Amino acid sequence: MTKRLTAAALIAATLFLSGCDSSEDRAEEHFQAAMELLQEGDTTRAILEMRNALQLMPEHEQARQMLAQLRREEGDIPRAISHYRKLVEDFPQNGEGQLALAELAMEVGDWNSVERHTGRAAEILGDTPAVAALQVSMAYRDAVVAEDREAREAAAAEADAIIETDPSRIFARRVSIDSRLRSEDWLEALPLIDAGIEIDPDRYELYQMRLGVLEQLGRTEDVTAQLEDMVARYPEKEDLPLVLVRWYVGLQDFDAAEAYLRQRADEAPENLERQSQLIQFVDETSGFEAAQAELERLAAMGDENVVTYRGMLASLMFRNGDRENAVAELESVLVGFSEEEAASEIANDIRVDLARMKALTGDTPAAKELVATVLESDPGNVAGLKMRGAWRIEDDEVEEAIVDLRAALRESPRDPQIMTLMAAAHERAGDSAQQREMLSLAVEASGSAPGESLRYAQLLLQEERYRPAEDVLIEALRLHRDDFALYAALGQVYVALADWPRAEQVADSLGILSNGGENAQAEAAKNSLKAQILAGQERDAELMGFLSELSQSENTGLAAKIALIRTHAARGELDEARTELDAAIAENPDLPMLQFLSAALKATNGQFEEAETEMEAILEELPQAEQVWMALYRLNLVQGNSEAAAEVLDRALEAIPESANLMFSRAGELERKGDIDGAIAIYETLYDRNSSSELVANNLASLLSMYRSEPEAMERAYRIGRRLQDSSNAAMRDTYGWIATRLGRLDEGEEHLRFAVEGIPDHPVILYHYAATLDQLGRNQEALDYYRQAEEKAGDLLSPEDLEAVTAAIARLEAAPAGEDSGSAATDSQ
Repeated sequence: MTKRLTAAALIAATLFLSGCDSSEDRAEEHFQAAMELLQEGDTTRAILEMRNALQLMPEHEQARQMLAQLRREEGDIPRAISHYRKLVEDFPQNGEGQLALAELAMEVGDWNSVERHTGRAAEILGDTPAVAALQVSMAYRDAVVAEDREAREAAAAEADAIIETDPSRIFARRVSIDSRLRSEDWLEALPLIDAGIEIDPDRYELYQMRLGVLEQLGRTEDVTAQLEDMVARYPEKEDLPLVLVRWYVGLQDFDAAEAYLRQRADEAPENLERQSQLIQFVDETSGFEAAQAELERLAAMGDENVVTYRGMLASLMFRNGDRENAVAELESVLVGFSEEEAASEIANDIRVDLARMKALTGDTPAAKELVATVLESDPGNVAGLKMRGAWRIEDDEVEEAIVDLRAALRESPRDPQIMTLMAAAHERAGDSAQQREMLSLAVEASGSAPGESLRYAQLLLQEERYRPAEDVLIEALRLHRDDFALYAALGQVYVALADWPRAEQVADSLGILSNGGENAQAEAAKNSLKAQILAGQERDAELMGFLSELSQSENTGLAAKIALIRTHAARGELDEARTELDAAIAENPDLPMLQFLSAALKATNGQFEEAETEMEAILEELPQAEQVWMALYRLNLVQGNSEAAAEVLDRALEAIPESANLMFSRAGELERKGDIDGAIAIYETLYDRNSSSELVANNLASLLSMYRSEPEAMERAYRIGRRLQDSSNAAMRDTYGWIATRLGRLDEGEEHLRFAVEGIPDHPVILYHYAATLDQLGRNQEALDYYRQAEEKAGDLLSPEDLEAVTAAIARLEAAPAGEDSGSAATDSQ
């Protein structure tokens, strides 16, 4: 029996091994077939054979590596990475796989993976040119991030040596090019880029770099030719045609721009986006009547887009001020639809356009109803999702807004407007990292359009990340060289860096754009920047001379005179300020702004009664002058006349009842008097009008968290205040920290309140909030120290209820045995 079992086992084992051999053989046959197909140029069938080989034998090293390489050559980076990862998991010593993963990680900006796989590739392959190119790229990046110029130049020199030996090393070439771009050595950068294009003619980034260099060199005809070539070479880059149009416009070649847009529209008459772009351009350059004629021409073609053209015409009417008839036209279109047509995509487009008009004319409920109808029939309607997402952001429904915007992004993954809205949603949620990421993606998707670039650069400026802001603005200026706002923002970057030579270059560029003062905005930006440059270098005499010179100019005279007067006053030179002001008033005796400056100057000089008289005289003539009302109100507060200040505020609100600034002041006054309900009511009104105001959001959330205890009020305080959690403003961090504490999230509250108390160490309310949080965490001695500081500094800032809570907590903690966790009733009074 034993012998018979043994024989059976041997037969089974033989069959099993035979099956393995057969599987491996069949896998090898598929692999060899794939290689033959590749030689014949049949990549599609070759990939299929590779996949068959791997199904039979997942550890077939050559098949896995070849399939990964083919996916990479196709541009399918995610699949290529997936196959290379499987390759190095099964065969860790596969140096080519490690190298490929490092290079792909470099392409997608995954620097941790670059470092890991480059290290493994170096161990296996040694110091090859490919490995060296990756290593020098990492060294260069580290030097740029650290702002280590010496290390950056050393890395660039090493990259130059690599491409001299092996010109095909694109990552080393990137370093060499970027080094020249940073040093603005355009003539050296250009041949490096051209050589790279010759080696790798499909690499888009090289054409982008070449475009920027040509623009910097002022080779206008070459820039035009380059853009036209890129449009033809990369039809999938949807932003390029409009970049070309903007370039034509920048050259004042409106005929070329229109001809190009018309050509695109004629090539695809069914493409409504192209038709819309042409109509909008004609409207902006030739006027409403020309655009209307163009639409009538399109409508006369009698195709299925006639209704859409009616909608476009209504939108044109609306933009040109004929709002009532535009709304009536769209409503008429909707009424005319049959039941079947009313459920169509075209009908939804009309509803969305009508919703936009309703929202802009103040009928938000009707707009929301229209969008709800659209999304009920078409849940993936991008325009509807964007509108609903924007409303939800305004209503602090951040999670719901993000759901809507993600759905929109799935339908339209390259829409910079969706990304900008996503950034706004993350800002409301207090997630600055995600906000920054979405703004960055919006810049990329828009092709470095001015609006998206400015939004991202302004955020980077606020975060004091000046070099990244510089990179964003320079890239935008390469394509939009006539945008004064981009230059103005770049000037602010260089002022912040105290990089005066580059700031001067920007001022010179603004001067060219201003065209001798014809472009008033560019001229004003130039003058403001030059004044900042002089002030930043403490060149006071030159600054005053510059302002004095401007004050004599026909274009900037009055504005410069006012700036000169204010500068004298800010420096304490009141006599000089008065002399300049009297001269200006003599030239313009009836100008309210100068009369107001006179009153303000007297207030600064302590001549309160005369200042008040002059302000009252202005208000008698101009009762809507909000700035004067605010100045008169503050003048009384400064003198300690709180009742007179309140009376001024009453009169001001009677004259301008909807003034946000006056209402904000009234809320603060009510809060000081202890009328918390009245203050909250005003802040609620202001927040309903403009929920994006960080200051109003802070004050409303703060009062709700300090004086309300019901769960719905605390939830509302959290929804409003969570945007403050990444703020650099200590008072705002106090608001969010106290909300977190009130909600029982003590560790989170402690972190934010510690930031607040370090920023404003003498404010009794912040000291109390931090003490109460430490108290609840059981850190008794620390809590006692901060309670005592809050009591000592209480003054009029700590409410009677809070002061009572502080006193009780001190007594309780002083009575508690040393080291005992006494618990806390610190927030009971709330």
